[in-house]
This record gives sequence, structure tokens and C-alpha cells, in this order.
Amino acid sequence: MDKIKKILVVDDEKDILDLMTRMLSKDGYDILTAESGHQAEVVLKDHQEIGLVLSDIKMPDGNGIELLDGIKKEDPKKPFVVIFTGFYDFSIEDLFDKGACAVVMKPFDWKTIKDILTEQLRPFPKFKKPHMEYANMALAIETSFKSLKEAVKDNKGFKIGRGGLFLRTNKELKEKDLVRFKFTFNEGEPKTFEGIAEVAWQRLEDSKELPAGIGAKFINLTEETETFVMNYTNDNNIISYIPKA
Repeated sequence: MDKIKKILVVDDEKDILDLMTRMLSKDGYDILTAESGHQAEVVLKDHQEIGLVLSDIKMPDGNGIELLDGIKKEDPKKPFVVIFTGFYDFSIEDLFDKGACAVVMKPFDWKTIKDILTEQLRPFPKFKKPHMEYANMALAIETSFKSLKEAVKDNKGFKIGRGGLFLRTNKELKEKDLVRFKFTFNEGEPKTFEGIAEVAWQRLEDSKELPAGIGAKFINLTEETETFVMNYTNDNNIISYIPKA
């Protein structure tokens, strides 16, 4: 690791804070801790250089959802927030829509945590993993629109988040299935929006509020597409990591 990455771990269980501090420090991370959401807010104000927050949901004196909302309201770009929990009070699609970059269920394994940290703290280009084998795709979508504005309007095609997209489809898929997409536009920028994403969740049927589709995490984008995602989400102040629609 070229530069020490500062991480804030938030949990009301001291044993978990101690364990995470020991384990993550071994990998070269600089670890700060807090025992509640409100305490975490103070730490974040004092340490603007924190790059990622690992937070439990259920805590006294400010829970993880309130903390996530506060962080993303302050600045959607950083720090990244990983939510870990043993409860199902909140859907995964809601947590991604609120801006969490990953959701980890307890009990978690260290490889999962370490992989997430490596992925989220990777510098640009961020979405460059070796998953270009088209034969492994569970779904491939290639279509054209008049413009990006038309594609995202009223959920006609997809919605872009900071780390993934909502994609309309009725095909039944599994978590971690790979999806290849290529959208071309006749007007405006970008000319193409292309890459591979990994299914994080699926909604199989339309409801009055939300259409059927998948939430998928970007894992491999063309350079043009990745640059566009970064600029588009910043310019539009987008909070969602993966939009729910």
C-alpha cells in the first residue's frame, strides 16, 4: 500500500472494534473507532482525511442509517460507507440507494471485508476487473436511445449511480450474475455507455412505485464510461451508489 488509508469503524460492541482494529491495522490501514453514530460524526469532523467508514446499523445514540444519511448529505463523494449488520430491517436496495457502497451481513468473513476495502479505496480507474469473458454473461443488453436524458427519464432504460446502475429487465437473475451492457446515444454525451456489472439485487415485478429490474455493481467499465460516471454523478450531486429505480 503506497499510502496509509484512514478508516473509521463504528460499532457499539467494543470487542468488534478491538478485533477490527487489530486485523485491519495488520494490512496497513490507519483505524479510528467510534461506539455510536453521533460519536462517529464528531470523529469525521475532526478527521476530514477519512476515506471509508465501516458501520453497524443498530446502535444506541445514533444508528448506522442516520450516520449514512448524514455523511451523504454532507458530501456524496466521500467517504465511502460500508454497512454491516445482522438484521434485515432495511433492504439491500434501500441501503445502496442511500449511498452505501457495500452491505455485509454478520457474521462476516475477513476476506469479504478486505476485498471491499481494496475495491473501494482503489484509485482511478476503479472499475477495471478482468471480467470481459462474454461467455460468462447471464445477460447481455445492447440498445440505443435518442439521448441519455431519454434513457434515464421515467425509468425507460436505466439509472446511473456512483458505483452501479438500475437496469430494467424481467429476466430472472441471481446475485453476482454478470451483466454486459452497451447503450449508444444519437445525441449528446456520452456517445456510448458500456461495461460489465454484477447483480446485487433484483425486483421481479412492477409495483405502483417501482419498476421491475436489477441493481448491479460496476466491475468493468470502458475508460470513457468510467470518466463519464464520475463526472455525471458529481455534476448531478447523486447520492445513490446503486439506484433502486
